Amino acid sequence: MSNEMFSVKLPAQYQGLEYIGMPVVLVDKQFNLLHFNSDFADLLRKSNAVFPARDLMEIFPDFYQQYVLSESVLLPGTPLIISGLRHFPTGLSFDLHLSQIEPHLDHLELISVTCVDVTSKHKQLQSIK
Repeated sequence: MSNEMFSVKLPAQYQGLEYIGMPVVLVDKQFNLLHFNSDFADLLRKSNAVFPARDLMEIFPDFYQQYVLSESVLLPGTPLIISGLRHFPTGLSFDLHLSQIEPHLDHLELISVTCVDVTSKHKQLQSIK
């Protein structure tokens, strides 16, 4: 469902993010939030923060540590997956799929981050242990 607020703020080339059935955010190289779809906005609303989050580390506190530990370099066309990050306000676990968008397409160095809910998978694995 397209939300009027997001379709007005989101440039035309990114309005397709609304049709992806999971939270997606576009960030810069410092992981500051630039654009996001309504599913990602729902995650932001579930936070009890007084001010809206500015970067991924405010939403997923362990993100940067896991990113550094991955020792991977994010290159165009080479996705990076950071597994099992907790979104503490909801108690959900997410795998974050990061992909660098080709800079020549938009003249910006953007990274798309897709948040895949893996909460049920984590609960199943914990019950096995």
